[in-house]
Amino acid sequence: MAMRKRTSSLTNDLASNVGDHPSPINHDWTFTYIPTVTTNLKDYAPGSTAIITASGFAAGSTVTLEVDHAVGAGADGVWGTSDDVLDTNTGAGHEPWSVTDGGAGDLDGQVNGSITTSWYVNPDDSAGATFLLTAASAGVDGVIGSGDDAMATTSFTDSVLGVVATGEDVTLDETAGLQNATATPTPAGDADDNDILVASLPSTFTTRLAALGAGTATGAALSGYTGAAGNTGSNAFTITADPGATITDISFVGSSGAPLNGVDSGLDTLDGTSIFLYTDTNNNIVVGRAGSATGAIVFAAYIEETGSPVTGGKIWTVEYQPLKHPVVTNADDSLNLADKVFIGASQDLEFSLANAPSGQNLFLMFTKANPNVVDVAGVLRITDPTIIATGKDPADQSSGVNITTGDTINTSQAGGPTTFGTNNQMIVEQEGIRFSFVTGARQNVTIPNLDQNEADVESNVDFTGVFNAKSASFDVVQLQSGKSAVVRVSAFSTAVESGTNFINGYVGDTSIAISNVRVLNSTGQVIENSNGSVNDPAITISFVAGVATITGVKAGYQIEYTTTSDHNRVLVENGAAVNAKGNEHADFDIGGFTLVQASISKAEIGSRIIFDDDGPSISTTGTEPTLTVDETVLATNDTQ
Repeated sequence: MAMRKRTSSLTNDLASNVGDHPSPINHDWTFTYIPTVTTNLKDYAPGSTAIITASGFAAGSTVTLEVDHAVGAGADGVWGTSDDVLDTNTGAGHEPWSVTDGGAGDLDGQVNGSITTSWYVNPDDSAGATFLLTAASAGVDGVIGSGDDAMATTSFTDSVLGVVATGEDVTLDETAGLQNATATPTPAGDADDNDILVASLPSTFTTRLAALGAGTATGAALSGYTGAAGNTGSNAFTITADPGATITDISFVGSSGAPLNGVDSGLDTLDGTSIFLYTDTNNNIVVGRAGSATGAIVFAAYIEETGSPVTGGKIWTVEYQPLKHPVVTNADDSLNLADKVFIGASQDLEFSLANAPSGQNLFLMFTKANPNVVDVAGVLRITDPTIIATGKDPADQSSGVNITTGDTINTSQAGGPTTFGTNNQMIVEQEGIRFSFVTGARQNVTIPNLDQNEADVESNVDFTGVFNAKSASFDVVQLQSGKSAVVRVSAFSTAVESGTNFINGYVGDTSIAISNVRVLNSTGQVIENSNGSVNDPAITISFVAGVATITGVKAGYQIEYTTTSDHNRVLVENGAAVNAKGNEHADFDIGGFTLVQASISKAEIGSRIIFDDDGPSISTTGTEPTLTVDETVLATNDTQ
């Protein structure tokens, strides 16, 4: 890895005098403007385009821009400054380019001391990266890189959900005894093995294998393990979540991203029986079974998750019987699970209502913090899932009626996070809010860019696709004091009905049955599960025709529901009767909407799971045979 620090000096003759002299035109001073450079987002997905604006440069000047990988914050400890430590041994697209203010490459087309340009976030090296963006214009000497440059820097990232193999192998050698860099430093074919004592296997792994009926292990290995004192192996893969998202599951999967269920490993036992791969119910475990799902376990692998929150994982392997190695002339013949076994990761996606327009609105369209944006035929659209919220029965505004003739959507902060209400703020008996999951939302009418006037116009409900999910959750907040609520949840599937067709599109939605509901308290503890595994006597969950009703809901509870098949719309209602009495029919707001396992990523790892052959050997039995030497000479000692 080639590394360097970017060093330069920033031209700034203003010092701190501006605050003391608010009217500089009355003084005989020469001002040098402070240049700045910004991006339209702080985080991008691989394959997207960053929009860059460099301002505060001399009108008509040429600005040179460069994007480099930053691997350290430098001496000042701050990312995005000129002393960042850079890695120059990277992929394409990191060469500097120049744009002249008002010239052909300036997207704003004006000679105004500000240039707008773009940079492609190349997937070849961007996942999980931090970038240093530099914009510089030559000073009086006309040379870029000298001390009088006008220069600005900033930082941005590409931390989209990604699983990346580190290149570490987990090589199990079938030879008796340990083979690794410490136990067998030579030859190289043995030094690169990762054997570890079977007794070192994680207890979670061994306990589960025992329950599955595994036999006696003959060998074990750990990714990156060298056998050196204190060595605990190395991550076989790393994981990076989206901003605002939480990694919820890591597992062994197949090439499709689904759990392995009888995939032929391409490997055989010594007697030629095919070995099939199965992801266990503990999906951090994959087993290779001889012949079928009930066959003997030949080998297994286990993901040990690392980091808090999780950022990667090590891989352990264990073998119960030797494999059939086809290359009999190579005593160290290697087999692997290339393109058979993958690491899968999924994340929950939380949505931001920061800077939502106030008042009564026809709709609110919101997405995660720092979404990925692409230019589609001149329209900036958000590729990440976006949610559209309306009242239960909103007015068909595009037909000319006033939005107040139907249910409206509103927001409230009340000293905390922004929450949803409807009509007169809280959701009262038999009122509700519809949430639709979409993609391709138009950026300029999505929060925080959506203003109150735009939020009252149906044609601004502008998107290009729907996003299907099987699970989501939301918080029930701001209940009336001392009361509990009745919450009713109905799920639907709908087609893409954008713009002026959106409200009318509520008619004819396909109902999707809800199969499970969990209720969590404010600490995240599950206190009620409709499957009966957890029960709170104050909470009741019932299902009628696939619609879930939850009673006994208190402020701060989170409701998580799962559907039998994909859905892209949900109606959350106050399920209490209009004439309900007592303390079990509280009005409430909704907050904290989350799509559960909203995105899934995977990386091939099977090529790093390796089994080396046990070469032929000769040994004694421990019991010496009786040997007889006959010295008879046939020609002289023969008898008849």
